[in-house]
Amino acid sequence: MRDKTWGRASRGGILLAFLLIAVAGIAIYAPNLSPSPIMDDAGVYLEHDEVRQGSGWWVAPYYSNAFRPIWRPLATLSFRLNWLAQPGDRTPVVATNLGLLILAAGLAVLLFRRLGAGLIASGAAGLLFLIHPVTSESVLRLAGRADLLCEVFLLGAMLWHVSWSRSSGGAMLRGVVWGTFYALALLAKEIALVLPLLAAAFEAIDAASRDHGGDPQARLARRRRWLMLLVITVIVSAWWGSLRAGVIRGWPVELKKKRTIDYVAAMTDRERQSLSTALPAVYGEMIVRGGPILPSYAHIIAWPEEAPPVALGDPRTFGVGLPSGTRQAAGVAILVLAVLAFTFLHRRAPRVALGGAWLAITLIAVLPLFGSNGQVASGRSAVLPLLGILLALTGLARGRRGAVAAAVVGLVLAGFYTTKTLEVARAWSSRDSMTTYLAEKAPRSPEVPYYRGMLAMRGGDVERAAAKMEECIALFPRHPQALLNLGVLRMQQGRSGLAGRILSDAAFVAAQVAPHTAVHSQAHLARGKYYGMQNMDDAATEEFLRAIAADSTNVQALALAGAMELTKGSTLADGVRHIHRALELDHAGLLGPLGDHIRERVVHAESLLARRGLGEEIEPESMSTPELFE
Repeated sequence: MRDKTWGRASRGGILLAFLLIAVAGIAIYAPNLSPSPIMDDAGVYLEHDEVRQGSGWWVAPYYSNAFRPIWRPLATLSFRLNWLAQPGDRTPVVATNLGLLILAAGLAVLLFRRLGAGLIASGAAGLLFLIHPVTSESVLRLAGRADLLCEVFLLGAMLWHVSWSRSSGGAMLRGVVWGTFYALALLAKEIALVLPLLAAAFEAIDAASRDHGGDPQARLARRRRWLMLLVITVIVSAWWGSLRAGVIRGWPVELKKKRTIDYVAAMTDRERQSLSTALPAVYGEMIVRGGPILPSYAHIIAWPEEAPPVALGDPRTFGVGLPSGTRQAAGVAILVLAVLAFTFLHRRAPRVALGGAWLAITLIAVLPLFGSNGQVASGRSAVLPLLGILLALTGLARGRRGAVAAAVVGLVLAGFYTTKTLEVARAWSSRDSMTTYLAEKAPRSPEVPYYRGMLAMRGGDVERAAAKMEECIALFPRHPQALLNLGVLRMQQGRSGLAGRILSDAAFVAAQVAPHTAVHSQAHLARGKYYGMQNMDDAATEEFLRAIAADSTNVQALALAGAMELTKGSTLADGVRHIHRALELDHAGLLGPLGDHIRERVVHAESLLARRGLGEEIEPESMSTPELFE
């Protein structure tokens, strides 16, 4: 990888590239800085206590409303600074995200130049990075702040590393600065763990392309740099890993009971491997076609065109559709070609080789090869692989003709991807516009009928709501919320036999894909109410207790379990304990009249327990089950 002259002309050209990138970013995103909260905006910013109050941001979970073992203190701190500047306003937060994307694109230009790419090729690559649709989610979705901060520090580390390899002296200081970049990137997002692998790939390619037998002093300096990078990587990674583990252990139990749904964790090994081999093709299609960049990605795991038919009441039919063999073969081919580029082109075309290594490393890092990584797929996961592709493309733009060709191709692609990004940006203006976009781009996504079914439920249209929930389940049978809502709707319609089978399915599926979560608890709660309406008191009590086991903060389950337990002398003390816990947690008055009822009942139960303590024989008052559900 050849050095380039960094004279005034070069600096002027880079400043011009920065300016063009900034203007393009503002022109695309400024009209679409929507104030409307979308998806998980509340969890990371708008309703995040540590962001609003400022205390505890260092140990706060990134998502405050549900448990995911995700700790990203640097991103949380940046949200806190946004809050101090303009509390509760989403628009300046998105504007900050845009500023970070512009900075990341500018750093990409500098990195590509340092790696030997021409100014035109580097500028075109940086511009394409900024306007490409896969980067849009990082700007428009507040949670994308972590991705952007990580990319800035990762690119900064790679740029510093390349500069380090071109200079002599000050190795210790340079290593400390590189380690600082690495630590900051990890504190922004855990995907930064790929940085040492990217650095190793650069060192291997740089050694082969610049040093054919080479200078002994250069080889000695390289070995020292390798050793220092290894030591710093081990120290920083161990520090971050132990710190992260300690922070997560300290999170409250109540939060850990609200674990998010993890569809991949419930997959069989065969299903997960099929998904893993197909995802590179999915990401490749996102990058090449510019989308669709979907705000929800449950459609990917469903592959409804390949899914078996679903029979409600028969959990054996709740399989997922596996990706086609063609899609899996294409995904494997992408990784193989990237590795081959690294292996065979490291001398003749080092930037192409490094781009291939970058693509392979960052793709493999987001695949659930050995277990779930907490998500199915995401447009944000394609951003780092996109940088690898752009780097490889700069390696193909050689000489004057190559620069002209890069400029022409870059302009064509810029127009194409700008149109796509504007379309995505408009789709993120509200939940309704997002659903419309999803329905157009992925008509077989289960999220569309589910959202429309929820709207029908809120509007009191039970028939339409039930039809939409059934449509969602047909597309994606492992959707526990859809099963739960459909069971409740069928109960409202008086179709108790069907409701019972569906609620059993909901509890079964929730135990698979969302154990110990709110939806798991609600499935058992609804099933308990179903049994209660059938005067099956023991079965109802057992379901309420299962709901509490899934989520110990489920106020209704605690209240109903306690009320049922008060009717039996052997469980009287347990009933008192559960009711007190329910009343303690019911800050919002969710229990309504039931709260007043159980408050009276628990006072009576406590007097019975006191009499029992004095040796009296007591008999709890009976209570008809339907009385609890009136």
